[in-house]
Amino acid sequence: MRPRSAFVRRCLTVCGLALAALAVAVATPASAAPYRVFPPDSKPFGKTYGQWSAEWWKQAVRETGATGTPFAAGEVDCAALGMGDVVFLVGTTSGTGSPVERSCAISKHAAILVPPINGECSEAEGNGSTDAELRTCAALQADGMTNVRLSIDGTALTGLNNFRFASPLYRFSPVAGNVFEPYPPAATNSPSVADGYWVMIDKLKKGTHTVSFGGDFPAAGFSTQTTYTLTIR
Repeated sequence: MRPRSAFVRRCLTVCGLALAALAVAVATPASAAPYRVFPPDSKPFGKTYGQWSAEWWKQAVRETGATGTPFAAGEVDCAALGMGDVVFLVGTTSGTGSPVERSCAISKHAAILVPPINGECSEAEGNGSTDAELRTCAALQADGMTNVRLSIDGTALTGLNNFRFASPLYRFSPVAGNVFEPYPPAATNSPSVADGYWVMIDKLKKGTHTVSFGGDFPAAGFSTQTTYTLTIR
């Protein structure tokens, strides 16, 4: 397992096709239409959750946290991260437990990938070089994650323990000054494996919605909480 400081800097809370028949209905007041998320064994837009997590990390390690970019606080550009009809939300990297609030606009046609809490292990960080070594390291992190939470407009999603996924082995290229530095450091084409919790929300109706998520890693004193005010257009 990597040094504790490495995990704390990278563990995040910090993604369409109308698969209505496969979507999981989340309990909401009778007067409201249910929100739906893609179930754990589905392949939203042709990818498994594990594959989506790899795509998220490839992009996240190339962000610097500059004003207005996805990891900043306040008004940000949510659409800066994602693929096709999927937008990637992000959490926090400090792990201090201080809530972060963001606001942004998203297309009504977009699904939303939410990372309540997760982490990764890479060769660049000295966590190993083989798939087995990196996968074991990432799994040890995820095993210690607790109190995973996600709510939409104040309604908590249940059964989040079913939404833990490990990625396939992938390669990423963190930039200098990335939001997780010094873990991972700037590197080119480094092997990595991610493990943790992910939920993809199906398209939200036009209007304003609140999405709040987070999780804890008690062994490292890590806690994270992020709230988005989303304007769906």
